[in-house]
Amino acid sequence: MGEFTAQDAIRPRWDPALKQVAIRRLLYTAAALVAIAFVGGAFIVFAGLAEGAILWLILVIGPFASAVAAVLLAVVIRLHAIIGRLLERAAFGVFLGAVIGMVVFAWAVALLFECADSVVAAHYASQGAGAPACGCLTTNQMLAQLPGGVPQKPRNDPPFWTAVSAYLIWPFQFRIVRDVILALGALGMVSITASFAIWWERKVAGRIQSRLGPMRVGGWHGWAQSIADGLKLVQKEDIVVAGADRPLFRLAPYLVFIPVLAAFIALPFGAGWAFRDLDVALIFILSMVGIDVVGVIIGGWASNNKWSVYGAMRVACQMVSYEIPMGMSLLVPVMTVGTLNLTRIGEAQAGGFQTWLAFANPFTFIAAGVYFIASLASCKRAPFDLPEAESELVAGFHTEYSGFRWAVFFFGEYGAMFVVAGLATVLFFGAWYSPLPAA
Repeated sequence: MGEFTAQDAIRPRWDPALKQVAIRRLLYTAAALVAIAFVGGAFIVFAGLAEGAILWLILVIGPFASAVAAVLLAVVIRLHAIIGRLLERAAFGVFLGAVIGMVVFAWAVALLFECADSVVAAHYASQGAGAPACGCLTTNQMLAQLPGGVPQKPRNDPPFWTAVSAYLIWPFQFRIVRDVILALGALGMVSITASFAIWWERKVAGRIQSRLGPMRVGGWHGWAQSIADGLKLVQKEDIVVAGADRPLFRLAPYLVFIPVLAAFIALPFGAGWAFRDLDVALIFILSMVGIDVVGVIIGGWASNNKWSVYGAMRVACQMVSYEIPMGMSLLVPVMTVGTLNLTRIGEAQAGGFQTWLAFANPFTFIAAGVYFIASLASCKRAPFDLPEAESELVAGFHTEYSGFRWAVFFFGEYGAMFVVAGLATVLFFGAWYSPLPAA
């Protein structure tokens, strides 16, 4: 089996002819997508459907964004050696810039959401009506609510930047646009969280076992090791064993990952920072986290491997055993506050650590301990890692998986770890509030 090293990423042994073919196909694809975007935009305008956000998203924005991604990928393939050397020399700067960029992007998107809501509310308030759940204003109606949007003289046009702001804010009033942006944000957050959680876990395990752990890739303590592993897994062959049930074998990893991603819909990151502020948010999250066991069982059964079947059956037994105490422990903070809405439960702990539900009474303290133990079993973490059990089951339910599908299993597992940790924080340990009492 060949070995993929950092030097291979900087100076890969690629066939130049294949590289040119890939670049050419990517550019052709980008050109076709741009043509689709232009045709779609013309169709929307001439058909009088300019206010349909879904049509703009499907026919114009989606193809154009995909075309930009295809061009960037072609540039990366063409200049791979230069980009590899730059990443090697400026790895920490790239990492720091990416973190700052994500924070700024999240802040900017939240600001656009807030501006769109305020403009829609101002318009309907001026009409003497309540704002609907999803606005449907035109750009001219939004322009009229912005400062300087109504010209002082009839023949004057509104300021250029005011008109640009109206067109920029207009798509964010539609729920479908927000959902797509937030789903992409959740996907990126799960990917980054999983990558660095794997690195942190390997470093801690290395120290416990009197070794250093990853040290080379990325420079400082091998912080980019998980990124390099991800690049390696994407390039590996997707193997499906001869006796496997192919449709179920291919489907199983996504049945593990997608429900975990859906759980982020109801998990609040702050007051007003939730995809959907559901009244039954806790039930929804528990149901989504519990579905991933179906993907694990299907993956083990479809592999046609006895070790995989043993691992899948262990997952089923373990999940059935520990979901009951997990659910019972979460009933305690729910009964204490009197709601299943996670935002309201978080708001009830705003007065400092003395108001945290974990310290509200002995029952909530015991419930926090029970939930911690049950969450370890739910995420298949040590000492509850029997479903994988490398010592006797080789790797358990994912023995026959390789490459990208193997990585999807782990992304789902580490995403679930973030969800159950977020639930513990919201339900027991003050949610998004400081442990210090408010002034």
